[in-house]
Amino acid sequence: MTPEILFLFSIIAVAMYCFLSGRVPVDLTAMTTLIILTFAGYVHADEAFSGFSSPAVITLLSTFFIGAAFYQTGLSDKIANLLFKLCKTNEFLNVTAIMICAGTLSAFLSNIAVTAILMPAVSSISLRAQIPAARLFIPLSFASVLGGTITMVGTAPNIIATQMLHEGGFEPFDLFSFSPIGLCIFATGTATMLLFGRHLLPQGNLQNLHTESDIYEVYKLDERLFSISIPKDSSLDGETLGSLRFGSVLGVAVVAIVREKSGYIVPRATDKVYHGDQLIVRGKFEQLKSLLDLKSFLIRELPFEILSKLLNDRHYFSLELNEDSKWLGQTLNEVDDKLPNSEIVALRKNDRFVAGAFKTRALQAGDIITIVSESSDDSFKTLMEENSLKKVEENELEKICARLFTVAITESSSVVNKTIQDSNLENLLSVTIVGVIRNSSLLSTKSPGLTIKKGDLLLISSEKFRVKTLTRIENLEINPRAPKKALKAEGVGVGEVSLTPRSELVGKTLSDINFREKYGLQVLALWREGKPVRTGLANIPFKFGDALLLFGSKKQFNLIQEDPDFVLLSGASKEFSKREKKIPFAIISILILICLVALNIQPVHTAAFAAAIFLVLTRTITMEQAYRRIEWRIIFLVACILPVGIAMQRSGAAELLANSVISAVGSHGLYAVMIALFLLATLMSQAIDGTLAVILLGPIAIEAANSFKIQPHLFMMTIAIAASIAFLTPFSHRSHLLVMSAGGYRNIDYLKTGLAVTISSMVTIFLLLPYLFGF
Repeated sequence: MTPEILFLFSIIAVAMYCFLSGRVPVDLTAMTTLIILTFAGYVHADEAFSGFSSPAVITLLSTFFIGAAFYQTGLSDKIANLLFKLCKTNEFLNVTAIMICAGTLSAFLSNIAVTAILMPAVSSISLRAQIPAARLFIPLSFASVLGGTITMVGTAPNIIATQMLHEGGFEPFDLFSFSPIGLCIFATGTATMLLFGRHLLPQGNLQNLHTESDIYEVYKLDERLFSISIPKDSSLDGETLGSLRFGSVLGVAVVAIVREKSGYIVPRATDKVYHGDQLIVRGKFEQLKSLLDLKSFLIRELPFEILSKLLNDRHYFSLELNEDSKWLGQTLNEVDDKLPNSEIVALRKNDRFVAGAFKTRALQAGDIITIVSESSDDSFKTLMEENSLKKVEENELEKICARLFTVAITESSSVVNKTIQDSNLENLLSVTIVGVIRNSSLLSTKSPGLTIKKGDLLLISSEKFRVKTLTRIENLEINPRAPKKALKAEGVGVGEVSLTPRSELVGKTLSDINFREKYGLQVLALWREGKPVRTGLANIPFKFGDALLLFGSKKQFNLIQEDPDFVLLSGASKEFSKREKKIPFAIISILILICLVALNIQPVHTAAFAAAIFLVLTRTITMEQAYRRIEWRIIFLVACILPVGIAMQRSGAAELLANSVISAVGSHGLYAVMIALFLLATLMSQAIDGTLAVILLGPIAIEAANSFKIQPHLFMMTIAIAASIAFLTPFSHRSHLLVMSAGGYRNIDYLKTGLAVTISSMVTIFLLLPYLFGF
C-alpha cells in the first residue's frame, strides 16, 4: 500500500466517522472531503465540482419536482378514497393495495417522497377501515424502498451506479435495466410481508387512531386542558396575552379564547382578553389552583436602602466560573449545599441576569453568581481556588436589587408554620426565595428549623413582569374541565404532523423556532415512542419521528403542510382545497419521462428534467414549491462525494481493494465475488446512506470486473440494489424513520419484519441476477 493510498483511506475513514456519528452535517462533511481531496491532488480543480452538473444530480433534482407535484395536487386523498372503496375493512387487501401503490410510485419518485405523499392516505385508510396504524405503516415504508429498485430513477443508488458506469467509459444502465430483477425483488418482498412479515408487526390497537372525535382521549388531554374565566372586575381586562405571559407566570398555554360574540379565537400574543372571556388553557390544573389559593399574600418591590440595611452585617461576593471550574454543568441547587452560611441571590449569564427560578439552571463558563454570606472574604479564598472561581470586583448589588421583591405573609396565608420546602412557594411562583425578613433582620433559608410565620416578608428573586401579573390574578375563576367543543368549533380544528427525517428542526425546541408565531398554531401535545407528552413542550428538543398534535385555524394548517420539515398526517387538512385538477399533469410528467427514454429520444437525465419543466409550465407546481421539496442535503452530498470515485481510481485504491476481494473469494468464481460485494453494500447501507455505499464500492466493482475481463454491469447492479434494500433498523432508511412515530414502532419491530424481507430479497438476487446476466 502506497502512502498516497494510505492517506486517501485516512480521509475516507474520517469522513465515514463523521457520517456515522452525526456530529457534522452530512452535506458539510461531503463538502469538506471534496476540498481536501482537491488540495491533496487526488481530484483536479476542473473535476472538483463536476458532480453538480452530473446526470445523476440532474436526475435526482428532477424527480423531486415530480414528487412535489404529486404532493401538491393532493393525490394521496384520491388514493385513500379509491383504496378504501376497493378494499373496505379487509387488512390483507389494504396492505396489498398500499404496497403495490407505494412500489409503483417509488419506481419513478424518491422513496422518501412517496412515503410522505402516501402517509396521509394510509392514515385515512387506517381510520376508515378501523385497522391499527401499526399494521400499515411499515408495509408502506418497505414497499417504497422495494419499489425503488424497479427502475434506474427509482432510488439514488441506482442513479449513482449509472453515473459511475458512464464516467468509466461503459454503457450506462437505461431506465428499465433494473426492471427484471427489481420487479422480482418487489414481488418477493411484498409476498414475504403479506404472508409472513405482516404477522410479526405489532398488533396495535384502535387507540392509535387519532381522529378528531377521539383525539381528546388518546392524548389524555383531560389531564392537561382546563379553562380560566376572566371576571367582570378583573384588572386583566384589556391586557394582551403577550404582556400577561401566562405561560411563564402561571405555567399554562392559552389554546383558545371563547368569547360570547366572537365565538372561538385562536390566540396570538397581540390578542387582548376581556371580562367574560373563557380561556381554554393547557397546563397543570392542580398547580394553578394551589397558586390561586394563595390569595392573601402581597408582593412589593424592595427599596435599595432597606436591602443595604439588611446586608449591613453580611458580606456579598460575585464569583465568575472559569473554563475549568468543577461547578460546570451543575445547577445552583447542587452548588448551594457547598456554601454554608450563605445564600445565592443572583445568577448572570451572558451579561443578563436570570431572575425567577434561577437555581435550576445549569452553570457554564463565564456565568457570574452573587452570594450573600455571614462568612468573611478570607473564608472564600479556598472555595475559589478549589473550584476555579474568579472574584468580580464590580458592585452588582444595585442591579440585583431591581430583581428582588418581598412577599408579605398574612395570618390567613396557607403557608404559615410551614418550612420553605413544604410551602412549595418557589415552584408555584417560579421564583427563588433568597431569605426571610423577620423583625427587620434577614434570616437565611438554611437556618435549622426555620418556618414561615405571620408577618414575615419572604425575599424573592423574580422578574417585574411576573410580579405584575401575580398581583392581579387572585380573582381568576378556574374550571377543571375545558369544553370539548372548543376543539371542534367552526373554522378551527386539530391535526397531527410528523417530523420528517430531513427536517432541520431536529435538536431544536418550539421556543427556538418561535413555532406559534411562525405557524399560528398551538401545540397541544407531543407524541413520542407511543406515548403523549403534554408538559414542558416549549423546551423539549425535537427527535426524528416525533409527531405533534396541533390546534388552530384550519387556514393556518396550509402553512405547515407546505413546510418540508413536517408531514401533515390527519385532521384539519381534510378541509383544504387541493389542486386536484392538476393531477393529470402530474401523471403525464411520468409518461413524458418514460416515453422520451423508451423511444431513445433523450437520455434519462434530460427526459427527467423535461418532465420537471413541464410541471412548472403547466402550473401544476411553482418553483418555490419545488424548491421546498428538494432534499438539498442529498443533492450536495451526491455532488460533492462523487469525486471520491475519481480519487479511488486515480490513486490505485480501487484496484487494491478489488484485488483484496478477489484474493479472498475470487477462487470461487464470479458468483462468490458478487455475493461478497452484495454483503459489503448491504452492511454499509444499514449504517450509512446507500448512496455513499455505491460511491465507495463502485470503483471496486469496476476494477473487480476488469480483473475477470467482463463488463462491470453485474457487479454495479449488485451493489446498487444491495445499497437500496435496507430494512433492519429505522435508521437504515429515512422512509422508515418517517413512519416510526405514526405507527408507534420500536426498533425491534423493524428488525423482525426487516430480516424476513431482507432474506427473501437476498435469495431472489442470488438466484436470478446471475441468470439475467447469463452465467
